[in-house]
Amino acid sequence: MQDEECIEEQSSNTIYERQMLPKKRGFPLWIPQPNTVAPLTHRRKGVIIGDLGRVTAYGAFDVLFNICKAAGHPDNPDQLPDGFKPLALNVNDIHRFQEYTSGSYIASASVKKLRLGSEILARIIYWLTN
Repeated sequence: MQDEECIEEQSSNTIYERQMLPKKRGFPLWIPQPNTVAPLTHRRKGVIIGDLGRVTAYGAFDVLFNICKAAGHPDNPDQLPDGFKPLALNVNDIHRFQEYTSGSYIASASVKKLRLGSEILARIIYWLTN
């Protein structure tokens, strides 16, 4: 048996999840964009407070319905769990803050941020494009 046969091939999103989960910043989505066949409101707004869904095998979030919107709301499907009642949130239930500033990043331990001067960066870009 060759060495290549012993190595289990993993999907890109599985590798990404394994590297980012230890950062404890929520579930790392490989595909954070809304589903291109989702209702227009989901595509415009993305995931919002109250969206209940599942993470797909390929690393996207699939919205099933919104627990803050009533049955019959255009964003919710016709079929909802038996006895469904929307959750009413107060303004004090929602907290907003900015933990990271522009230029911040979260990476696995093997990734290092490198700051280059503009002249060196320009040379690298020139070298890569010519």
